Amino acid sequence: MNHNARIRSILDDADRELLKLIAECASAGDLDGVDAARGVAGRLRLLRGSSENGAVVSKQGLKDKMRPGSRSRRAVKETKLPRFEVRNATLYRIGWSKKKSEQYEHKVPHDIVSDVVSAMASLVQSGPGPFTADQIANRAEQVSGTSVPSYQIYVVIGWVRAHDLIEQVGRDGYQMPNNLLAAFDDLWKSSSIADR
Repeated sequence: MNHNARIRSILDDADRELLKLIAECASAGDLDGVDAARGVAGRLRLLRGSSENGAVVSKQGLKDKMRPGSRSRRAVKETKLPRFEVRNATLYRIGWSKKKSEQYEHKVPHDIVSDVVSAMASLVQSGPGPFTADQIANRAEQVSGTSVPSYQIYVVIGWVRAHDLIEQVGRDGYQMPNNLLAAFDDLWKSSSIADR
């Protein structure tokens, strides 16, 4: 393993441990602990982003990037977007609007997230994939019994992809594991931040 891969592995482990700590603090109602761990996780992601891009960041450069209020709109845009957060039983996708040059959020309530993931899991039971986003959307509407906006379907797909629960297979669609529901439950619990 080369040194770059090893650094990424160490940072990935630290990120997972911080997510666990956030979940533990949230479960215990320790909002100060949640805030502290989220702050460190944010700085870790900045560091991770610079190492993934192959950029070398000096100590001073990293301090400047992390200093509150020192980030321009361009710097905000350059942080890794889209990103996903689970707050108050809602999944958020934070993206960047090129037209307005600002961040925006799409949100999906837990019941819709659960319906979409259940739809994916039921597709896996129906036969081998990959499955297209349209197939997932059609099954999600069957599961939920109501029309689900397509952007919400894509937010959920993006979130589970970002956490490596499903894999995109070119333009053919998405390959999903048999244990998707259990993996989703674990991910939701570890990603959730207590109501504030």
